[in-house]
Amino acid sequence: MIVEDKLPVRLDRFLKRCYPLITQGVIQTLLRSKKVKVNSVRIKEASLRLNHGDKVEVFANLDEYSQETEAINPLAKSLSQKLLGEYKIFENDNFLVINKPAKLATQGGTKINICIDDGLKYLNSLGSSLKLVHRLDKETSGLILIAKGYDAAAKLSYGFREKKIYKTYLALVKGTPKQKQGIIKIEDEITKYKLLEYDIIKDVSLIEFKPITGKEHQIRRHALEIGTYILGDKKYGPNQKDKYMMLHSAGITIDKEIFGSEYSFNIPLPKYFMDDNKKPATYIDSNFDKLSSALKKNIQRRKLAKKNEEQDSQDNQQ
Repeated sequence: MIVEDKLPVRLDRFLKRCYPLITQGVIQTLLRSKKVKVNSVRIKEASLRLNHGDKVEVFANLDEYSQETEAINPLAKSLSQKLLGEYKIFENDNFLVINKPAKLATQGGTKINICIDDGLKYLNSLGSSLKLVHRLDKETSGLILIAKGYDAAAKLSYGFREKKIYKTYLALVKGTPKQKQGIIKIEDEITKYKLLEYDIIKDVSLIEFKPITGKEHQIRRHALEIGTYILGDKKYGPNQKDKYMMLHSAGITIDKEIFGSEYSFNIPLPKYFMDDNKKPATYIDSNFDKLSSALKKNIQRRKLAKKNEEQDSQDNQQ
């Protein structure tokens, strides 16, 4: 591993960042047993300062040190099958791309019965080495990356840290921003946004958000900053009865610097974004050219399905 940091960084913190599943105690053990080299020299000091361009090598099977001591959730087997089946949209030697449904948590916590991490632990108990490198809120749907092995996890973590992985979100919000596009900046949090369409009757907008930084709840809070709130957001919006929060991770692109080739993925909006008559399903047609190709295909597919259903109904009546 080559240190990319512009400023000096402690060796133990660098290792923890590259291998998030190992504990500080494991790092100390590796150092004491002389299993870590920096620039071809074995190092025992966790506090050693690494500089830009330093080469770090670890001579150990880190999978043996993973934090897998928790009992496997009994629901994990079923979820693992979905992760490798209906939820999976892409897989290669380095990573998986999953289309996470809303209401499925990424990681465990209070009142969380099952999460993606549980499914990965089950698969890892069978010999896989799958690792989360980022997360989505439980209520947010859409694309999420899962690394295959420590090297891939380190590369993807580097990609997120150095802003070499680009994410696009779509949200239905109440109201509309004064400016049709712009940059939202609050302290060190930055998000680009663009108004795709506004339904004046329902006072609802479809907005594209592109976060430059990746803080918790960033898009949800930044929606407030432009005078709107995401429909169904019970934390940052007023009292709402919507079953779903209308925030979707619709696109993700991995810069070619990470794996040698660029990867780009897009996923259509979930059905509930357009099926609820409280939502602006009608105005999507009025601004068709501004929508992504994935969204267009999704809309066309649903129109065709509806047309076929109507035709079948007419045939049955004859």
